[in-house]
Amino acid sequence: CDSQISAVEAEREESAKLIKDEISKLKETVACEGASQHRLHDELVGVMRQQRDEVQNELRLQVQSVKQEIAALVEEAERQMRQKIDQVQAELSGHQRESAGEWSQRLEQERLENQ
Repeated sequence: CDSQISAVEAEREESAKLIKDEISKLKETVACEGASQHRLHDELVGVMRQQRDEVQNELRLQVQSVKQEIAALVEEAERQMRQKIDQVQAELSGHQRESAGEWSQRLEQERLENQ
């Protein structure tokens, strides 16, 4: 009977040892998986940051390009406006000279008629 009890105790101790070994292996696996997940998370965060930076740089370049286009359009509009203003001023000067010429002719004509 003692031998059976000893055999059962030995078997129980062996089972307990196997269970402890299995628990240790599982703990190692969980630790490795956790570390692996942390690495993957860090890599993912790094890739996301890199993509964000690339998108921001691309947007910055596009904004700069649009600003340059707007500046060129404004400059061209200002040039055309100055040109139109100069044209109108030249036409007004011409009309003023014509009016002055007509006025002096009328005065001359009236002077001749009054003589």
